[in-house]
Amino acid sequence: MVTALTLETFQKISQLKPGVKDPNRINIFVNHKFLCSLSFKVFSEQNLKVGDVLTEEYIAELVALSSLDKLYQSTLEYCLSRPHSEKEIRDYLHRKQLRRRQTQIKYDNFKKRLAEDEEYHTKIQELRKNVRTQNEKIREIDFTENNTYEYTGRKSLNLPTKPGAEITETQINLVVERLKQEKFLSDYNFTRFYIDNRNQSKGISRKKLLYELKSKGISESLVREVLESDELFSQREDDTEIDKMIEKKLRRPITREKLMAYLVRQGFSYDLIKSKLSAIDTENLQN
Repeated sequence: MVTALTLETFQKISQLKPGVKDPNRINIFVNHKFLCSLSFKVFSEQNLKVGDVLTEEYIAELVALSSLDKLYQSTLEYCLSRPHSEKEIRDYLHRKQLRRRQTQIKYDNFKKRLAEDEEYHTKIQELRKNVRTQNEKIREIDFTENNTYEYTGRKSLNLPTKPGAEITETQINLVVERLKQEKFLSDYNFTRFYIDNRNQSKGISRKKLLYELKSKGISESLVREVLESDELFSQREDDTEIDKMIEKKLRRPITREKLMAYLVRQGFSYDLIKSKLSAIDTENLQN
């Protein structure tokens, strides 16, 4: 038996156009209503065009894909600011997940108060009306000398707004895996960057280096692998690293006790510290 198809079952793409806030995304309109947006890459993979008829199931897939795509793009921007470890990216996504949940709670409370408190609802309506009126006046005068529209003086109520869809653990895993597949995320490359950066900026003991990288989700075995993979790293020894730190500290007056305590906190062994301090001219240290 063939089931009759209704307009609710199938809907048609009525318009496709670049986003206003982000021209690198394509806005998708279904039955003349905005549905979602996709990056150029994801949009091209879907092979969508105006006139395509979509099922409710596929529409739901597009909305979910849009949410995942936006999450990936924002994470990629964060990832490209400097090399990161996988743990750092997961921590970033979990912080984002928590903030979105908190925003949802604030928004739900706001909507609940609007529904239950008539006086508050009326007040918010009046405020919104006043802001719209002010913005309409701003639009009339907010042009540059060459008649280019800038709209820089827009007013806002700063009321709770509806957040994006909840970020799930599945989405977090998908984003991380995609970053790794596209070579934007690598614990090995991050470890090399971190060790090189610490070598260039200031000395650090191997013990503290292992501790810092462990806090970023890097295993001791991977740190040792990186240290042994490069001649520059393999020649790195605490004996030379401690010299860097002592030289830096002696640029300002410091007592022997404070210098020793500092070097101990940096993870150097007591015997090495004692040996190095005994070779320092006492004129360079405060009493």
